[in-house]
Amino acid sequence: MLWLTAATAAEQRVLVMGRLSDDPGGYIGRLQPLLDYVVADLADFGVERGQVIMARDANQMASYIRQEKVDWVGDTAAVALLLIDRSDAVPLAMVAKHGSTRYRTVLFARRDSGIANIADLAGKTIAFQNSNSTSAYYLPAGMLLDAGLRPAILVSPLEKPAPGVVGYAFSRLEANSAAWVHKRVVDAAAVSDQDWEDTARVPDSFRKDLRVFAESPAVPRGVELVRPGLDPALRDRILQRLLGAPESEAGRKALSEYFRTERFVVPDREDLDDLYALRPWLRRVREEVE
Repeated sequence: MLWLTAATAAEQRVLVMGRLSDDPGGYIGRLQPLLDYVVADLADFGVERGQVIMARDANQMASYIRQEKVDWVGDTAAVALLLIDRSDAVPLAMVAKHGSTRYRTVLFARRDSGIANIADLAGKTIAFQNSNSTSAYYLPAGMLLDAGLRPAILVSPLEKPAPGVVGYAFSRLEANSAAWVHKRVVDAAAVSDQDWEDTARVPDSFRKDLRVFAESPAVPRGVELVRPGLDPALRDRILQRLLGAPESEAGRKALSEYFRTERFVVPDREDLDDLYALRPWLRRVREEVE
């Protein structure tokens, strides 16, 4: 696993896949199997191997795309929108998990916390996952703003916010968010509805003491993008390889490694409209929270 070096994607013998992460070592095992699966069908395009490149944030990844150093990026809706707006990246496919291409944010707290709705978070603390997360940062931060609350980042999750402010801290992992709430480190947390149902992230021993008190609208969960100048024939082959992945054992294994994806689907007009509808919400978070 590398941060980008002097090598570029200009020589199409290498198909370069990008991802945002502050922990690049933790992602190679999830990305490389799908990349290798796709590359295995690209020999007639002269593609010999696949390389994974990580970026620290959307600005860095957008720069890589504009320079044609990255060919293909998969990420959540918020990151996808940033890359579309900043690099003209092209939506290629939507990610489906648990039978759906959509998910939503849930906010939860301890049952004995006295928190019954979003308004009750004033003067309290909440855990978000990281600043690139759609379901565990952008959506819940937008929910707080829509409720007339003022989110403010904390130096530590143990810090107390100013009166009327909702203090937030990044937990990095969904399991950490659940543990922080259960152990009363923070008052509430945000995760996706699918992570909420995952006992590896929210154990039953925690869940019995927790309750969901708010949910966001459903939004697209993940988007695969390609750089705008990619050979259309190569782009179409990548798409067909992704769409056909569930039909083979190798494809299914690669999908499972890729964040437990079930399948990819071609985005229709409704998918794209729902994706672009997030723009005003995300813009407000960037302007009023970050």
